[in-house]
Amino acid sequence: MGKLKKKQFRKAEKKLVASFLFAAMLTNMVSMPETGRNAMAAEAEQDYIIIFDDARQCHGFTDAVHSQKMNQESKEILEDAGITMTQMTASEAEQLKQEEGIASVEKDLMVSANTNEKEVAEEIQKIVKSQWNRKAVHADERKRDQEIKNSEKKVKVAVLDSGVAVTEDIDIKGRVNLVDEEEYSYLCEDMTGHGTAVASVLVAKDNKIGTTGMDERIDVYSVKVLDSKNMAPVSRIIAGIQWCMDNGMNIINMSFGMGEDSKALRTIIREAEQRGILLVAAAGNDGNGEDTTEYPAAYPEVLGVGSITSERKRSESSARGKEIELVAPGENVPVTSMFGGVTLESGTSYAAPHVSAVAAMLWMSTPSWDAQKIRAWMDAGARKLEDRDCGNGLIDYAYCKKIQKKFEKDYIPQKTKGEISAYPYENETELREYKMPEVAALWNSDGHNKLITTTVSGSDTWQAAYTSDKCDVLKMASLFADTGSGVSGGEFVALSEVDLLHALGETNYIATVCYLYELSILQKNNPTKSITSIMEEHNGYHGLDSDMAALRQLKKAVNITCKASMSVADYGGTAKEAEGKNRGLRILGLAMHVAGDAYAHKAIVYNNDAVKNMIRNDINVYFTGDVVNNTIIPAIENSYITTSCLSALSYDVRGAHKAYSDNPGFCPRRYQYGAQNVVQVLMKSYYSKSKTFDIKAFYNYGTNKNNISQFRLAKYAAEANGGTAPSGVNWSAYSKG
Repeated sequence: MGKLKKKQFRKAEKKLVASFLFAAMLTNMVSMPETGRNAMAAEAEQDYIIIFDDARQCHGFTDAVHSQKMNQESKEILEDAGITMTQMTASEAEQLKQEEGIASVEKDLMVSANTNEKEVAEEIQKIVKSQWNRKAVHADERKRDQEIKNSEKKVKVAVLDSGVAVTEDIDIKGRVNLVDEEEYSYLCEDMTGHGTAVASVLVAKDNKIGTTGMDERIDVYSVKVLDSKNMAPVSRIIAGIQWCMDNGMNIINMSFGMGEDSKALRTIIREAEQRGILLVAAAGNDGNGEDTTEYPAAYPEVLGVGSITSERKRSESSARGKEIELVAPGENVPVTSMFGGVTLESGTSYAAPHVSAVAAMLWMSTPSWDAQKIRAWMDAGARKLEDRDCGNGLIDYAYCKKIQKKFEKDYIPQKTKGEISAYPYENETELREYKMPEVAALWNSDGHNKLITTTVSGSDTWQAAYTSDKCDVLKMASLFADTGSGVSGGEFVALSEVDLLHALGETNYIATVCYLYELSILQKNNPTKSITSIMEEHNGYHGLDSDMAALRQLKKAVNITCKASMSVADYGGTAKEAEGKNRGLRILGLAMHVAGDAYAHKAIVYNNDAVKNMIRNDINVYFTGDVVNNTIIPAIENSYITTSCLSALSYDVRGAHKAYSDNPGFCPRRYQYGAQNVVQVLMKSYYSKSKTFDIKAFYNYGTNKNNISQFRLAKYAAEANGGTAPSGVNWSAYSKG
């Protein structure tokens, strides 16, 4: 990741040029009659933005005042622009406005992210595969554009948002954090997922994993201005825009807004536009009323973006008004979640980056054009829609390219553009239906149960800690992960279809085990508290490599497991065993199931002759000869194929799963030492009431270990451990893929 060029702020002795202003104000207050001072003292203090006529006057003044909402970098950026913040009463603000050298004094209002969340888990996969949003704006035709491919211009797009989480699916060229919050993991820069989702619309990679953004060749910079509640004072937004000007950004994407105008914000936006930056903002999600476009989208210097559905109709929630310039997909848009997976989001927040991306793509193909011309080009090439609150219409990359020569001939800066014919509709692609993938077979129940029995047997201490009744709870909960189902939150869930419970797909199995273990301990220590309340209060999601919908499904699975009827002991006479102490054991059983399945599905197939001969003997049983000789054997020899991948290459997937992934006798070390070791650590940790699970239990490679390599284990270990994998372990040696 490239190192950002940061502005060198003046660190020498600061001039106290402006100190007389504040002193004068205080002097005037002291000279007030007692009744006047008491009246002012009774007023509530608020945050205010102060703009000086001369930026040099700001130095020194900021030493005397402060705002808890700004970190040092934000303060320095604003100070250089002649802006500072302080807390004062309304009366004090009015008096300060009268002082010489003060350009303006106004309240530091709050902006918020323009998002409208929906739980649409059952639709995610088919909508992701359809990529309707990219097709709607014809960005899927971008690969044909050799002008972009050969362009030397790098368009810098700044995403002013909540930050962007570290994920292999999104490349970020640079980062800056202007939020003064508690320390957080580098991998968890984005505390809400909002900025990550916005950035993914722009540049998520076309790698067949998750969603695909508009164009990964765009240079995206994360400018964190929204806090953990997706909120920010105007002053911090101003600091973010100032940073963009200082660091040569071409486009600023702002997926947030507020209902009130701000002179200070308008001033900095006007300056950014004059410097040649294209500003794009979400219009807001208050669709009721005639004129509901929020600021900054409502400013004429900003390109305001509304939202449409997959049927190319304005979203009901999308803001209305003449300030809407363009619209883009903003309903059920596939995005990358804060946990690295895929989810769907709705709102003008996700419409805006479509426009920013098209602008960047067009700019790369015409590097000599300026922001004003690019903006006019997009307006001219938009497809007209019937709704008058859709502005010039739906952004369309392909049609802009089609009319390029005509537009360039007709274009007159700052004047009305010529008429552009409407785009023909015959090339439209509607949302298609997709069959949901079938969940693969799992370790058999005997295999999971044996992991529990082996841990307890042979030790009087563990037999006393885990009586036969308690072991029955663990075994039944582990089996329930394969066979159970129920209703939670009005939704029917079959636990066999919850990928996180079975280490399927791209799921982060280490983090899932950690999360379930922590829930089990919290339930054990609070036996009378409902698991629903515990899950609502628990925020330790680690680096779960899943989307928000998958995490919700996991929570539903936990809830169903805790409430299911299981014929086991009641622990000291408790009448309702579903409400007794064994709920903690039930969740622990789920954690042990995930640990077992991690070695069932994600273990790397051993590179030895016995295994290769076994595979060769299965030609015409599960595989064709070509697949074995040209794909499987080379993969085994290079030590990167997993047991699940081996089964997936078979023409009898279920049969191959039973013979390989689900068979503890195939590559037995993964079962005897890998899964067994993790289950032992889980049971010992639970007994000793350890608050967290030690992920070193997954380490089974190297000296005195058993050389069990697993898929992406180092990456998952780092995510589950707050960004830094435990030291003293050669994680990279046994992590593949």
